[in-house]
Amino acid sequence: MRKKSIVGVCILTVLAPVAALTAAAAFLYAVQGTSSQASVVTVVPDTTSSLPSNVSENTNTIAIPMDSGAFSITSWQLVLVNAETKLPDSFQPQITEAFDKEMDERIVEPYTQMYTQALEDGISLWISSAYRSPEKQQELFEREVQQNLLSGLSEIEAQQKAEGAVQRPYYSEHNTGLAIDFNGVTDDFKNDDAYQWLLDHAQEYGFVLRYPEEKEDITGIMYEPWHFRYVGVENAIRMNELGLCLEEYVNYLQLHPQQESEE
Repeated sequence: MRKKSIVGVCILTVLAPVAALTAAAAFLYAVQGTSSQASVVTVVPDTTSSLPSNVSENTNTIAIPMDSGAFSITSWQLVLVNAETKLPDSFQPQITEAFDKEMDERIVEPYTQMYTQALEDGISLWISSAYRSPEKQQELFEREVQQNLLSGLSEIEAQQKAEGAVQRPYYSEHNTGLAIDFNGVTDDFKNDDAYQWLLDHAQEYGFVLRYPEEKEDITGIMYEPWHFRYVGVENAIRMNELGLCLEEYVNYLQLHPQQESEE
């Protein structure tokens, strides 16, 4: 009986760590997915220190909140629209009226919280533009083309230049209801205290500067200090930590699959 007990202990001693490793491997497999082409991502709790602002493509560690629904490229929060990417037919903005403007009802609460905190901090924010219907977007685009034609450009040149300032219908963020233009839509806004406040605090409410100055070649849009986009708090914080615009961030998530969950 003594020998059997010793043998049993030895077997348990060997099998226990094997079982633990098997369980750990199964967990990582479930988190990372089954794609053999996907980069391996180490998931750690979001209690670690912030990542550096510049992260290379080879980065394979990212901190995410384990119970979060963020970081899913299929989330409505991360719908990507630009000159080359049409608003998906599956995306249906949930338009309501707030602050005398139309916007997606899902961003009303976070915007209200941001607006209220800004007031408490002595900052005045007002919405110049939010949701635009495709018809309104077409009107604005044609107006921009006409202005370019009056400056002496050809029709093709006028349209090409217009696309750098106003997108065509279904290719504009304003058609999502998730974008907000602030305080008069002027270049001078970059010198305003409100702009600096937004840079410092907008991410706390899920908003990011959509068209940064140094990202014009990627976004295809000139620097717009007044244009902010709702992407959700977790995404906004991570985008700023990584120093990525929305195009880069969506691509980053495709290369580094995260825990997927439906919003």
